[in-house]
Amino acid sequence: MLRGVAAQLKKEGSAARLDVEEVIGLVNNAIESTRSLARGLSPVSGERGGLTAALQTLAARASERYGVRVEYNANFDEPLRLSETSATHVYRIVQEALTNVIRHSRATDVTISLETVSGELHLRVEDNGRGFEQPAPDSPGGLGLKIMRYRAQMLGGDLILESGTHGGASVRCSCPLDGMRGPPQMLPPGPLGG
Repeated sequence: MLRGVAAQLKKEGSAARLDVEEVIGLVNNAIESTRSLARGLSPVSGERGGLTAALQTLAARASERYGVRVEYNANFDEPLRLSETSATHVYRIVQEALTNVIRHSRATDVTISLETVSGELHLRVEDNGRGFEQPAPDSPGGLGLKIMRYRAQMLGGDLILESGTHGGASVRCSCPLDGMRGPPQMLPPGPLGG
């Protein structure tokens, strides 16, 4: 029904068409998320092809749904060693960054880049949209930004928002690959260490 409304609004040349198309995307995302939860599946599970396949699918679906060209590039100088939990955090950071681009930036092109370099994973989501004002250093930002930062911290990394190289905005996250994290520290023998 919403697609029919969007088609009619397009014929009429109404600017409301963009809002209806955004609602269509949100409804489709909610349906997809509900199905995944109902099946108990992670979007990055090994049976589904892992993180790279999940990000390729995310990019393709965003391109189809929103009319924004979303390109995914991967360059691994070593195997991508991430637990399913870590891979899910990376996926959700990309998903939130992409959602923000679509909602706020008016971008026509988005590039998602994932690479491994010297035991670290580097993620970048960059767009050619209208950019953003730099928040004050003590500004908490929106909930989506807080969640992305939390996920980056859970990965042992950091999240950086900055102006993109071609205008727009850039979200970067760097973190160690799971296999590169050292073993847990053992307490020395004694009252606390046994």
